[in-house]
Amino acid sequence: MESLISCLQWALRIRLALECGDSIRAAIGRNHKKSEFDLKLQEWVFCLDQKGDATKILTRVEIYERAFFELIRSGLSGNKIYEHLVEYEKELKEKCLDEIQREIDLMPFKLMIPVLLFQFPAYLLLVMGPIVQQFLETLGGQ
Repeated sequence: MESLISCLQWALRIRLALECGDSIRAAIGRNHKKSEFDLKLQEWVFCLDQKGDATKILTRVEIYERAFFELIRSGLSGNKIYEHLVEYEKELKEKCLDEIQREIDLMPFKLMIPVLLFQFPAYLLLVMGPIVQQFLETLGGQ
């Protein structure tokens, strides 16, 4: 989920920069955060600038990050990417909502763990306590 959020944040930043008339490089250069994704992006852009092997960086990223890097590569080479960027944002938002819904669906099961670990044994003692006590009294009485 974190990689999706990072991709979405960068897609929004670059789209806003393009809407303001800035370049993609300017948007990337204004980054002040240093998350893992930000460092990958800066390393990838540096490799592209130095005509190095940027494909080895793409092997360490997830599929949405790879799609984002390819979109940025297209933009850095002079192609228009605004419409593609807007579509990419929509796909990422949809994917984020799907992951949120999946987490919401799993939440009741995750919340049952404390109930099973802490409350169930207590209820078991409440129910079984008198039965065990009566059993021990009958054994002791014989």
